[in-house]
Amino acid sequence: RLILQGCGAGFDSTLLSTSNSNLGVKLLINGVSWKLNSSVNFTYPTLPKMEAVLVRNLDSTLSGGAFSATATLVLAPQ
Repeated sequence: RLILQGCGAGFDSTLLSTSNSNLGVKLLINGVSWKLNSSVNFTYPTLPKMEAVLVRNLDSTLSGGAFSATATLVLAPQ
C-alpha cells in the first residue's frame, strides 16, 4: 500500500496545502484524484503513476513567487 499523508488547503481540504494560502496541490494516482490521508493498493512490480497539479483558489488572484508544500508518502507492505 501507498499512503499519502498531508494537510488540506484552507480553501479546499481535498488539496494539499502550500505556503501560499491561495494555492493547493491536487494529487493523482493512475490519473484519478488521490484523497489526502488515504491509501492505494498496488502489486509490485507494477508501480502506480503519481502526478501533481497546481490549483488556485478561484476567489483569489495569484502573484508570482516561490512556494512550498510538504507531504509524506508511506510504503506499507501487506
